[in-house]
Amino acid sequence: MMRVALPLACLGVLVALLTGTGVWSVAVLPLLALVVWSGAKEDAGVRPPAPEVATPPPLPPWRLGTDASVLVVDARGDVIAVGEGGALGDPSWIGRPILAVGAPSEVLEAIERVGQGAPIPMAAAQADLRLHAAKAPDGSVVVFVEDFTRVAEAERTRTEFVGNVSHELRTPLASLLGFTEAALLDREGLPPDTVEMLDAIGRAGERLRNLFDGLLRLHRIEMRRRDLPSERAPVRPILDAAVVDAANEAQTAGVQLDVECPDDLVGWVNRDALRTAVANLALNAVRYTPRGGHVVVRAQPHGDDVDVEVVDDGIGIDPAHHERVFERFYRVEEGRDRHRGGSGLGLAIVKHLAIASGWRLSLDSGPGRGSKFGLRLRPPAR
Repeated sequence: MMRVALPLACLGVLVALLTGTGVWSVAVLPLLALVVWSGAKEDAGVRPPAPEVATPPPLPPWRLGTDASVLVVDARGDVIAVGEGGALGDPSWIGRPILAVGAPSEVLEAIERVGQGAPIPMAAAQADLRLHAAKAPDGSVVVFVEDFTRVAEAERTRTEFVGNVSHELRTPLASLLGFTEAALLDREGLPPDTVEMLDAIGRAGERLRNLFDGLLRLHRIEMRRRDLPSERAPVRPILDAAVVDAANEAQTAGVQLDVECPDDLVGWVNRDALRTAVANLALNAVRYTPRGGHVVVRAQPHGDDVDVEVVDDGIGIDPAHHERVFERFYRVEEGRDRHRGGSGLGLAIVKHLAIASGWRLSLDSGPGRGSKFGLRLRPPAR
């Protein structure tokens, strides 16, 4: 939080002085940092616990949120309980086969797919409802619906706010960087301490510009949700374009970077999404691989899918950090990571691109044995 808020507050004062935007800049910049920090906590799953109530007999001893409506089917397929909410069925169904009562198709699908994990969206006007199903030890299946409407609306509001404020702050930030560059045109005629101060302002401004660009990119990805279109396309040209920046940085850092992909490999891809994701992963791999190390970007067929991997022999990531490493601004070790540059948003962007594109994202890493980030590109759901 302090890592973002402090330069934001300082630059807010400079923007106010140089552009005449006044108190507005000073107030909004730290506020943006607070909102971004709250978004990072949301990625970590930090939410207040929902109220819980014990389910009455004859239900198994599940504990469900107060927004949940429940339906229970025994091992023979007969309805044995219906929640009072009525969202999933009618009490008159009790004792009758679930296939004979006219249950919603989403309920039948949830029962059929029990144990597969992913919730099933339920059609509802102006509401975000999701069905879950779980099997009890006696073979009965518990189906319950959760209303995520308020959560989804709050998330949309936060995302839009961060995106709008980031966009508005780019204009005063551009003015600040422009004034700094103009002042440095006469570098030889300025006192050394003034040159040093202007250089520091320029570096901080560039970091904030990269931060705002990353936040806007995340905003656009989140607004698309699972709606990024894909098409059949050659994979090799996308990978070659994605590693250009990483290749330049690798040459400077003394790291070998290779691309391994059959020229004729074709997969279902969104070109921009794959290029952005691989570029972020390749840059990370180069930055965390010591001089003399090796980074490989490879792609290979996997049935109807395509596996894209970015592999390095760098310092690696302890498994204790694997669940959080894709969060906004999360750093494994602040002291170790700070000097390597970047906005702290690269892996978060990769995660949200994977969600929006329907890819499977994986990480295999450990201290001292490097890292392997994987993306499984799948055909569109039929």
